[in-house]
Amino acid sequence: MRFFETILSGAAFVAAVAALEINSYPSAGVVAGQTYTVTYSPADNTPTTFILRQGKSTDLDTVDTITTTATGGSFKWTVPKTLANQPDYALEIKQGDMINYSAQFGLSGGSTPAVSSAVASIASSAASSASSAASSAASAASSASAAMSSAVSSAGASSTMSSSASLNSTVSSATLSKTASSTSKPTGTSSGSVPEATTNAASSVTSSRLAAIIGAVAAFAYLA
Repeated sequence: MRFFETILSGAAFVAAVAALEINSYPSAGVVAGQTYTVTYSPADNTPTTFILRQGKSTDLDTVDTITTTATGGSFKWTVPKTLANQPDYALEIKQGDMINYSAQFGLSGGSTPAVSSAVASIASSAASSASSAASSAASAASSASAAMSSAVSSAGASSTMSSSASLNSTVSSATLSKTASSTSKPTGTSSGSVPEATTNAASSVTSSRLAAIIGAVAAFAYLA
């Protein structure tokens, strides 16, 4: 008789362990800021912990510990407004080493829409890529400008040196010719005649005076 009592007691204990479950919760989804009643079993005075999880059903992330002191088989949960809008939240119930989960449900009215977050991430990545491309283009343009300036400067320096060299050559040639001409002395004669250059100068002076006289006569005739 005691043997059967022991078996029955063990079966009851296993049943109690297996009975840890969430009986009712907002399976249709929750709205941030609103309050919901969650019930569970066994409905005893054992402190029960509820944890909010989110993600794939095979890889749930911990979002928040809702309570660690639930007793009596029920508690009220006010959904924080700071939670993100996601379609895959779940409740985890825990008593000692026993753990169970609810089915997944969605959340709306949160502060960070899930789609907007993904779009913002994509937009941020695109903006970063565009900024990097613009920076590369600006760097390439700067390099091209520097190369062009260097080429123009080199060409200008080459032209200046060429012109200077040509001018120096011309001046040197002219100077040499003039020096050679100046250092040539007129051929003298045994009778001590005046150099031809002096005769030319006297002739130029005489011609100038004659031209002045002719001009004066012409002006007088015009006035008369």
